[in-house]
Amino acid sequence: MRLMTTFGLLALLVSPGASLAQDEAEGEGLELDDRSAQVAEGEIIPEATGKKGDSIYSDLLDVRDLSPPAGTPVLAARLFPTDRRLEFQLGFEMSVIDKYVEHLGGRLNLGYHVNELIVARLTAGYLSGSARNLYRAAEEKGGQTNTCQTAEGPNYLKGCLPDTTTISWFVGPEIIFEPFYGKLNLVSEFALNFDIYMGVGLGVFGQGGISPNTSTSPIQMVNDGNRQGVGVYGTAVAGVRIWLLETLGLTVEARDTTFAGDRDYLELNQTSGQRGDVVNTWTMLFGLGYLN
Repeated sequence: MRLMTTFGLLALLVSPGASLAQDEAEGEGLELDDRSAQVAEGEIIPEATGKKGDSIYSDLLDVRDLSPPAGTPVLAARLFPTDRRLEFQLGFEMSVIDKYVEHLGGRLNLGYHVNELIVARLTAGYLSGSARNLYRAAEEKGGQTNTCQTAEGPNYLKGCLPDTTTISWFVGPEIIFEPFYGKLNLVSEFALNFDIYMGVGLGVFGQGGISPNTSTSPIQMVNDGNRQGVGVYGTAVAGVRIWLLETLGLTVEARDTTFAGDRDYLELNQTSGQRGDVVNTWTMLFGLGYLN
């Protein structure tokens, strides 16, 4: 009985050493990556090192920044592509931030998308200008003493205030850039796809002007036939296209049209110190666009 107990104790003492030797022998031929597979999730082994000589977890965080293959588009799966498509936009246009005159009318844009970024387009339309109540009130409360000499020499016009030049017809080329394409998820069900664009242009327009008829009482604001002509304008525009269908989009544009007024002006109730009138007409366009 004592002999069997002795052999049992010896077996217990020898078996851990044998197991440890076996584990060391098995681990000697393993690479670091193979050993890392034996590490439990979340376990940190300070003595283990990666290829860079630090913690093995640094290799897991090593993200390679590789250049994309040549010809890879920036957005590989654009839902509403515009490249080499013809676009027709038609909308209602109105002036905003008006001072003395306001405009209402319409605009037609015909554009060709050279690629996803650049659009070459032609714009044309018609605006009807009219006097605002502020213009009439300024004249009725003292503007009649405000005079402006005309090109004829000794003749004077009453109410020569700034920003009274109007736009009628207009036409001109524009270059548009569309650098932003996005999608907005609403209520986790409805996706709103849109393009944001901006551009510049120039053109010619039918020039007019609103002047007070001081021979009537109360004063009437009329389109002055002596102020008719043709002018040149520059414009800057920014807008958004909201896609409704693959070929149809809702368009909203904000535009600044800058041109020289048809005459110098005087500040209210001044009789000297004429200044050149540079007019900025701000408008908003609401319309639909069709892409072919």
